[in-house]
Amino acid sequence: MFLGLDCSTQSLSALIIDAREGSILSEVSVNFETDLPHYQTSSGFVHGDLPGEVFSDPLMWVEALDLLLTRLVESGADLSAIESISGSGQQHATVYLNDHFNSTLAGLQSASCLKDQLAPCLSRSLSPKKSPQPSVAMMSCAGALDPPPPNVSPVPRFADFPNSPPRHGKTLRTFTSTAHSSPHS
Repeated sequence: MFLGLDCSTQSLSALIIDAREGSILSEVSVNFETDLPHYQTSSGFVHGDLPGEVFSDPLMWVEALDLLLTRLVESGADLSAIESISGSGQQHATVYLNDHFNSTLAGLQSASCLKDQLAPCLSRSLSPKKSPQPSVAMMSCAGALDPPPPNVSPVPRFADFPNSPPRHGKTLRTFTSTAHSSPHS
């Protein structure tokens, strides 16, 4: 079974297929405005102070993922049978992480809310999406290209995990089990 995830500007959707049988086993979606109204989005965005300036809340995406996976399980999907995960996302977004990310990722608990576990890892609460003035977009990205301070660990790359071949995907199960032995933890 294969899991496909698509994060658009207004929703997060999942599709589980059985490639051997050529069938769709499950299809669910989380609409940001309808299912997560507490983020107060309009077309999936939080509007800034300037006309046309929009942001997204990364915790909304994380909460949507948690809800999406819950809905998949409730629909009868056996997530332990997923062999591969593929994802796609809308346009561009920058999620600013702090130096707690690596240790938090390595210590995630399946019984706890993912959003609550990852919230302390964000150094900025909103992800810049669009600005009518390039200088505003540049200010929101200020420092993004600077080298990290010496006490900040680099974000692990997929290839940094043990037994991670460069051209083959890994399942969430394998990713979770190998995250604890990452050289960057």
